Amino acid sequence: LLLCFRSGKRIKKTRKYDIITTPAERVEMAPLNEEDDEDEDSTVFDVKYR
Repeated sequence: LLLCFRSGKRIKKTRKYDIITTPAERVEMAPLNEEDDEDEDSTVFDVKYR
């Protein structure tokens, strides 16, 4: 006999790199690479949700 129970709460995986779909007024973004690299074509941001 094997019993299996699932709780109603699912574990939400954190997405490290993804498109931001949250409305802009609820997101704070701060650049991680603070040094002045003008030859760099991309900027990495730390995103915090309110």
